[in-house]
Amino acid sequence: MTTVDRIRWIEQRIRHLEAVRDDESQPDDHRAAAEAEIQRWRADARYRWHWPRRVFGRLLGGDRASSAKKAEQP
Repeated sequence: MTTVDRIRWIEQRIRHLEAVRDDESQPDDHRAAAEAEIQRWRADARYRWHWPRRVFGRLLGGDRASSAKKAEQP
């Protein structure tokens, strides 16, 4: 499974959990567990998106701040 596939799966899982969390007919403990799992999946998704940007950003010339500094130099 590629990183992009994993992110899509996580997004689908989060949408499902948000529906469970927002469903008033669910018991409070199920809704609380859904909220906790949502937070874990969001943290995982952030991590999975950050490392490709760091790696490929460096390969393509660095981050935006250093690129902006290079552009300002005469």
